Amino acid sequence: MDNLHAGGMLLDSIGRTFNFEKRNLIFPRYGNWLVGYVVLRGYLEETEAVKK
Repeated sequence: MDNLHAGGMLLDSIGRTFNFEKRNLIFPRYGNWLVGYVVLRGYLEETEAVKK
């Protein structure tokens, strides 16, 4: 539990330093962040194409 708390505090500190308030952050449950980003981006683009 201490590691989870420390990780949250570290993430909060990094977010404040880099001004993440106005950005969307993606935290995939499994896999690395790049795979999660690519999958989510592809899904979002596909759903936008279907709407048009």
